[in-house]
Amino acid sequence: MPIFTKSSRIISPFEDVWNFHSNIAGLEQLTPPWMNLKIESIVDSKGNQIQGNLPKGAKIVATIQPFKIGSPIVWNVTILEIDEKSNSAFFRDDVSGKPFQRWIHTHSFSSQGDHTILTDKVEYNLGGFLSPFSLFCYPLFWVMFTMRHYQLNKLLQES
Repeated sequence: MPIFTKSSRIISPFEDVWNFHSNIAGLEQLTPPWMNLKIESIVDSKGNQIQGNLPKGAKIVATIQPFKIGSPIVWNVTILEIDEKSNSAFFRDDVSGKPFQRWIHTHSFSSQGDHTILTDKVEYNLGGFLSPFSLFCYPLFWVMFTMRHYQLNKLLQES
């Protein structure tokens, strides 16, 4: 199974970067408008609605419709694991939905003084007949995560 990894130095303190990513608003702000992301629901492991920070076991139902072409794609996201320490943290989520048969995304954060090292690691596989083409996703992921890290730096500098 292919694994994509991208690390960047974020010019903001660890606490700010972690807080940004711990909330669904972070995902909404980092997703380009042309993806037409819509958060349908967010519930905890007991089915209760969530507002604010995402706990372990949270389930998010989101739709995307890139360029408003075709039918919306439903993504079911589950927060599998969260670990927060004083100078580092990570959370791992599992996304089920087309076009991926498997998508496990680990978001890792570590303090570097006034900066934060952000690492995105994605274990993925396209489903069905597309599976042999999974490696071709790598350049697209590189562009996507480079843009997300750039946007994150920009958003946190503005706040």
